[in-house]
Amino acid sequence: MDGEVQIQSDLKVILRRAAEWFHQNLIESPAPQLARVYLEGRGFGSEVMKRWQLGYAPADSGELISWAETDGFTKPQLVESGLAAWRDEHDPDQGIYARFRDRVMIPICDQVGDVVAFSGRVLSAEHKGAKFVISPVSEFFNKDEFLFGFDRSLHSIATEKRAILVEGQFDVISMFEEGITNVVALQGTAFTRARAGLLKRHLGDDGEVVLCFDSDWAGYCAAEKAFRVLSDEKLSVRVAMLPLNEDPDSLIRSQGAEALECCIAGSLEFIDFQKRFK
Repeated sequence: MDGEVQIQSDLKVILRRAAEWFHQNLIESPAPQLARVYLEGRGFGSEVMKRWQLGYAPADSGELISWAETDGFTKPQLVESGLAAWRDEHDPDQGIYARFRDRVMIPICDQVGDVVAFSGRVLSAEHKGAKFVISPVSEFFNKDEFLFGFDRSLHSIATEKRAILVEGQFDVISMFEEGITNVVALQGTAFTRARAGLLKRHLGDDGEVVLCFDSDWAGYCAAEKAFRVLSDEKLSVRVAMLPLNEDPDSLIRSQGAEALECCIAGSLEFIDFQKRFK
């Protein structure tokens, strides 16, 4: 058991140091100028980048490997932490490659604020890979059990007895920066019983969840699925109707936080939302 605890501790050290290194790359290195421009275009200036420890993963895997070697981390540790993967699982001599390359990096933290994983977003719509890449399952991270931003929003959710549930990490960051602090993100559209249970434990029997998903068909389907799971936990569920083709982040940028707050204040009972949407 002590050995397992030590391994987890070592891996968390790697992830914490990696978050610092990714952030330093974004702020100080000349290479990720496009990443800085991208984030500033979303309204995330240097102070926001610092508060959320946003970072940049270089395009060249060799930079991650060199950083790790300099800091005393081994290739197997990089793989176990989810930062890298073997080129050939059956032949370690083939080496490793960085899992995140040429992406904006968003640290994912557990409830006490320790970095346990990352989400990496591409910078270009022409990128052939997935828009987001998330760390694989580890000893202390399973994306199906995590809600992004929960470490920051926990107090507000428990105090207000209300959680605003959004789809993406940038939605959380934008809303938090505008003072809407009882918000968490799915990091995608799948909603699980584990996530519902997490909210239930902190909301209590009289808690309420406001679904604030993208105003498109995918967002509607995600709301239906989330409603069923949350209802099983006996949580009250309402839905905020956003303007067509908007998400919380884009609505804040286009119309201001007040527009989003009005949508949340006017949220509908789920059955009324279904009627309105259809």
